[in-house]
Amino acid sequence: MYLTKTDMIEYLRCPYRCIKAKSEGIQASDYIESTVISILFERGQQFEDDIVKDMTPVELENIRKSTRNKNLRTDEYGIMHNDCLHISGKIDAFKLVQGIYYPVEIKNHKSLLDTDELEIVFYWLLLNSNKIRLNHYYTLALEALKNGTKGADVGCGYAILNTGEIKLVQVNCDKIEQVRRLLSKIETALKQYQNGDTLDEQPVRTSHCHSCTLADDCKRYLEEKGALSLIPDIGFSRNKQLNDAGINSIKQLISLKTEHIYDKLVKNCTRVNFNLDTIKNWQLTAKAIINESAYPRVPPEEIPLNYAIVDTEYDPGGLVFLTGILLHNGNNQVKQWWAQNTSQHQRNIKEMQSYMQFLKYPIVTYSGLSADKPALGNKIWDKIFGNNLHVDLYQYIKHCWALPLYSLSLKDVAAYTGFTYEGQCSGGADALALYYEWRETKDENIKKTIMEYNAQDLLATQSVIEWLRTLNGGHK
Repeated sequence: MYLTKTDMIEYLRCPYRCIKAKSEGIQASDYIESTVISILFERGQQFEDDIVKDMTPVELENIRKSTRNKNLRTDEYGIMHNDCLHISGKIDAFKLVQGIYYPVEIKNHKSLLDTDELEIVFYWLLLNSNKIRLNHYYTLALEALKNGTKGADVGCGYAILNTGEIKLVQVNCDKIEQVRRLLSKIETALKQYQNGDTLDEQPVRTSHCHSCTLADDCKRYLEEKGALSLIPDIGFSRNKQLNDAGINSIKQLISLKTEHIYDKLVKNCTRVNFNLDTIKNWQLTAKAIINESAYPRVPPEEIPLNYAIVDTEYDPGGLVFLTGILLHNGNNQVKQWWAQNTSQHQRNIKEMQSYMQFLKYPIVTYSGLSADKPALGNKIWDKIFGNNLHVDLYQYIKHCWALPLYSLSLKDVAAYTGFTYEGQCSGGADALALYYEWRETKDENIKKTIMEYNAQDLLATQSVIEWLRTLNGGHK
């Protein structure tokens, strides 16, 4: 069985889903249900096709001569195979520098990601390596680790971003060893699966669970096991750190002293990205889950009588196509601004600025620091809301409250407070998919559905705030 770049990246996203899909002979993407992800994939493919069509194809024999690698072959689909390392893939393009072909990856995003670099290292190995070379790179990486230095650069590749920028990516022994370890883990897990052994890669929480069809099954598995990953702040990496330290369940997490857990983790971890307060927060969340109760992490703060809730719907391509504001000042006034183009968005900004200029209410968002504010842009945000205090309710809950919830999404937290969403739109991704459909059809019913969903998000946020007020003992 040949491993691919996609296998490696999927393993980083969710080891369990990756191994299950590979063993059953299907694509990991088949477990993903998201219209938006499909649309973004299509956009990325179109962007890649537009660039590749102007490039001259490269013959396999020329690549083999350039890399001096006789283990390369291509199949009828144009997929390249390295028969020595048992890896395969279809490289987007090649760049010829001083008689040597280097891999080029085309990426439909603005900046270079860590996973982009790993993909280029993978393709560089596909082109250049056999087991003797790979073992040599491994030895160099170990020597660098022992000496506390960076592994030697042995090659390079390139990434073309959607800004038109071409990024040089150095291939060094450290990155090669990282890719080698990932591929080795996948190979071991596949053998375990085929032999019917218990997999090391059991379900854990990742940031990709929300769009995965396995999510409900995985959640049930975690609940049955009382698994650590029930705690929102414990994902794949931290779960593994705790497991390696001999801690495997939330009950065990509670039963041990904080200092004892910290000592065990420090002893077993090469990278310490936690402290005593982090562990105390895990333990309090574990207590909340077991007792099905909410607990404050810090003394509750006063909640003002009047506030403004802001929620945006936006296209990752740039346009904020809908902004909603709910004024909680005794009459729950909801006002929304729809933009079908950039010009209308600019007019909306002026209207919102006029609407808010005399209201000195605190501005409340849910995940606004990572979504709404960056979507509008800091300058525009300040232009509309001035110096009004901004509270990101998601961050407030995450840092100040331990809730018995698997997820701290607005939908889950609001449901816990007793709020029920109404309407035909199931979430933000669904709203974006409907927006893409509206852009093609200009169907007013679709627009109405999106606006209803935006209003529901505003009301859900209000529900959470007022619920928090009751926990605060009715504080203003």
